[in-house]
Amino acid sequence: MKSWSTEAVAAPEQFAYWREVVCEAFAALDPRSAERGAGFASRVDMEGIGAINVARIRAEAHTVVRDFSQIRRDPQDRLFVNLQVAGQGIVCQGHRETRVTPGAFSIVDTARPYTLHFDERFEVLSLRVPRELLLPRVSEPRALFARAL
Repeated sequence: MKSWSTEAVAAPEQFAYWREVVCEAFAALDPRSAERGAGFASRVDMEGIGAINVARIRAEAHTVVRDFSQIRRDPQDRLFVNLQVAGQGIVCQGHRETRVTPGAFSIVDTARPYTLHFDERFEVLSLRVPRELLLPRVSEPRALFARAL
């Protein structure tokens, strides 16, 4: 199991470290926080199971953006299936925006721009799934993206 934590990082450097962690662990992303220079307690624990990665993410409030510049730099053909465990999130992809509460999950497509916004401390279980493992089993795949399920 791979793990990353800001626990041993000096408070003013924690968010910068977090930015590196999410890009290494998941995809090219642009994490943004309103709390510059403050501490940013966060942790990711990740395990691979065949072609799927499962991650437990615990972090402070922030926003994660994946736009066309990140997609060009790091093209991926994967989906993130995110189960909200604690806190709430807002998922935006395409023309859809959805609030996700504990017990619900959402799916985003890494090949298209998306935003994940967390306005409070949160915990998410995230599965990174190759597109070909999930989408052929669904009749209307785009109907799944950025919805609370």
